[in-house]
Order: sequence, then structure tokens, then C-alpha cells
Amino acid sequence: VATSFGVMPLVETYAQLLCAMGLMGFGEGAMMSSTAALANDVTPQRLRGAQSALLSQVGDVTFLCMPIGLTLIATHMSYHSGFVAAAGVIAGAGFGFARVATALPGRHPMIKNVDKHPKKDQA
Repeated sequence: VATSFGVMPLVETYAQLLCAMGLMGFGEGAMMSSTAALANDVTPQRLRGAQSALLSQVGDVTFLCMPIGLTLIATHMSYHSGFVAAAGVIAGAGFGFARVATALPGRHPMIKNVDKHPKKDQA
């Protein structure tokens, strides 16, 4: 998704726009369907309700604030700056989540170096 926003300032033809929008659609489809599952994978059972509510709340605030903020950037600077800012925010959020999220022990078979026997409050 960040890549599609990053290439938007380079679009000069309708075909390039279609490719960029296709990339965005593919990225959105993959990202939106996996976000809740990934967040659920790193959340203890007892906190999953709160995690789900927080994920929805963050999404709602983002859907409200991002268009306003990016419109201000695009209006006062340039459309290119707006797209680059959007790409930076999306990439930064992804890298930030990857940095702070750690899998619960025994929850994910692809993650190595975790304890195979989770504690009671983490299962």
C-alpha cells in the first residue's frame, strides 16, 4: 500500500494509474484481511476484546484524520507531497507494528526462539 502511494506522484498515463491503483487494491486486500489476525496473534486471550476495540477505534480515527491531514499537505505544499506523506505514514505504521509486536510463545509455528509452552495468562 505504501508503495502504491509512493509511486502516485510518478504517474503520467492512464495505464500507469491503473497499475498503481491495482497495486493499491492488492495491498489493501492483503493488509486489511491480515491486520486483525496479526494483532490477535500477539495479544493474550484475556485482552483480545480490548485489542479488537482498540483496533477499530484506531481505524476510525485514522479514517477521519488522515484525509484531512493529507488534504492540508496537498493543498499547502503539493499533491506529490501528500502522496509521499501518505506512503511514509503507512510504511512507518507497518514498521512500527513489526517492531513492537512479538508473538506469544507457542502461538506461531513460523517464529523461532519462542517457548513452546505458553504461560496460562498468555494462551
